[in-house]
Amino acid sequence: MLKVGSNSREKVTLADLLNQTVWRTSTPEPTRGDGIIWTYVKDVSKYIPLFAEPGTFIFQLDNLIQEGLDGIYSTVVHATYYASSPAAPPAKKSNLILPISTLANDTGNDASVPPAFSFMLNSSLPEMGKEEFWYNNAANEFFSDLPDGTTFPQGPFREVRLLIDGQLAGSAFPYITVFTGGFAPPLWRPISAYGALDLPTYFLDVTPFVPLLADGNPHNFSLDVVSAEDDHVINQNWFVSGLLQVITDEVS
Repeated sequence: MLKVGSNSREKVTLADLLNQTVWRTSTPEPTRGDGIIWTYVKDVSKYIPLFAEPGTFIFQLDNLIQEGLDGIYSTVVHATYYASSPAAPPAKKSNLILPISTLANDTGNDASVPPAFSFMLNSSLPEMGKEEFWYNNAANEFFSDLPDGTTFPQGPFREVRLLIDGQLAGSAFPYITVFTGGFAPPLWRPISAYGALDLPTYFLDVTPFVPLLADGNPHNFSLDVVSAEDDHVINQNWFVSGLLQVITDEVS
């Protein structure tokens, strides 16, 4: 559970455990005066193996001080554990969770793309900068016809790809996330938009690649984001991280 109070600008926030992102959120639009207070409850049952061993927990909530918005965040994070029983059996879990991250121990574990992010070994990704409103970007062939400052190029389509040893292993089509303070207030006020407080996570099944991955050799997992333009290039930037959940059978 997260409880926060502030009157500072909205920020994307990471919660990392053992170098793996278990939650990505953003702070709501601030108000004048006493600021705002909000609470969010996140179910992290699918990450139970990470809580079974000691390790570093990082909660990264960056702040920007400016005139009129000079508040600080007062944050409390706590975990609640529930005992299982025959009536309430434990949640299903993977046997092993491996990070696809920067492995940083002093900050959040996401990486900026482009270029592609690779690691020798489910994906979470917010878009920022010129890519925050990627769904409003113009196709390159029409971009030069628009007045300056209208939008950005590289089109309104994005595909997130997972590659294993350079071979496409899966893809996801990201859902639009309108953060509080976004271009259309009715989308986030009085209720925040879908995904703003709990950014979507995308799951890709790599079971068909098990014979390849079980050959005893190192393998490269890469995450990238592409457009539908001829060059497949995107603007700056998306922040990606992921993890590999391994479920073994009884003879593994």
